[in-house]
Amino acid sequence: MFRKNRGSALLYAVFLIIIFSFLGLVIVNLLSTTSTVSSENLLYSEALSCAEAGKEIAIMECLGGSCSNAAYDFNKNKILIRYVNNATLPNGKTLYTATSECIMSIGNIKREIEFKFWK
Repeated sequence: MFRKNRGSALLYAVFLIIIFSFLGLVIVNLLSTTSTVSSENLLYSEALSCAEAGKEIAIMECLGGSCSNAAYDFNKNKILIRYVNNATLPNGKTLYTATSECIMSIGNIKREIEFKFWK
């Protein structure tokens, strides 16, 4: 009776090893992809903060009297400020439209924001 099933335990064991190895590879791949996505999200958040810093610099510079395009180096990242448009409001103030772009030194990630302010 047992002679017909001789060696089948070895086949089952090899089959289970193959299945568990495949599942292990899938889990490792999934975890490494999640880690990469988390790192990219962190870099995009940092780039947005950098662009926001450029917005603050542009507003402070313009309120101080210098409303001209500029480039700044900020922690090895580059901030580019461009004044796109300006218009005179009915109350006599000037409305400025500008962009602040941050180019990150790691990953060459870029974030650009457009903002408006008046003085």
